[in-house]
Amino acid sequence: MKTIEGTRIYGAWVGNPKGRLEDTALCIEEVLEPGWGGFFHQCGKRRGHGKGGLYCKIHDPEYVNAKRQAERDKWDKESAERTAKHKLQDTAVSACKAINPSNPQAVAQSITNMHEACKNLIAWDESHDDAVLISNACSLARQALNRLEERNVH
Repeated sequence: MKTIEGTRIYGAWVGNPKGRLEDTALCIEEVLEPGWGGFFHQCGKRRGHGKGGLYCKIHDPEYVNAKRQAERDKWDKESAERTAKHKLQDTAVSACKAINPSNPQAVAQSITNMHEACKNLIAWDESHDDAVLISNACSLARQALNRLEERNVH
């Protein structure tokens, strides 16, 4: 878009140097025709939004800025979630390496086994309420710990 003496001219190019004068009923934004042979022209939607009522709803600068800000906020949130996930993974790997530098994978596997054993123990404990059976819970926990120790040794 060119402005000559306060008049907006759309679609001016070498093949059409005069372009087209502004239609005062339409949005002032210059848009690109879709496709390969596209050219710039005045937006074909009615005015009535934005500063001075010169824009259509889609090209209203406040709407455009709000939409872009919402996209930025969404991207920032997703990026923060990815970063937090990666930091957690890095921390877990570092902790496994600190516990068993020669075989950190065994530590990771033992954590999974311990988690399963604890879930089984809790499920069992909720279904029973007897002093004799509680000793069985202790033996289950002891078995889980023995499995952990065996994995960490190998």
